[in-house]
Amino acid sequence: MKNNNIEIGSVVFILNPAPPQLVPCVIEEQVITKRSDGVSRKHVGRLSNSKNITLESIEKNWFCSLEEAREYLTSEANKLIDSVIESGGKKAEEAFGAQDDHKAQEELTDSNGPESKKSTVKSSRRSRKKTAEKITDKIQVDLDGGIVANVTLPEALK
Repeated sequence: MKNNNIEIGSVVFILNPAPPQLVPCVIEEQVITKRSDGVSRKHVGRLSNSKNITLESIEKNWFCSLEEAREYLTSEANKLIDSVIESGGKKAEEAFGAQDDHKAQEELTDSNGPESKKSTVKSSRRSRKKTAEKITDKIQVDLDGGIVANVTLPEALK
């Protein structure tokens, strides 16, 4: 994105956020301005609807290739996913005192192979069971699949 070495005739892709789409634009003109304070370049392109646009004047993201666009969109999607997951975990902890298995999931992602993944999951489950044994009026029940239920025992069962 924001490349000064764009060739005349090359196609760039402008990201339109609403609705999300990539709009192709063919570069038809490069304007080079030389002044005493430096050199500036502007690229004028034509959209598929025949409208002309100067790339440097738009505030939207644009890309020199579809691969660049893919990398950017993937990065932004991952940021959104991380934000939603983090927010959900915080809300669950605030509302229900539920603890997130996020650290266990990070360990799974960062581990070096399938065997170490299995041992991380098992040790995570073991630590939850130990926590359940220590608490007398409240226990955590492992429902498998990463789901843990906080259960308060009735007085009759204590």
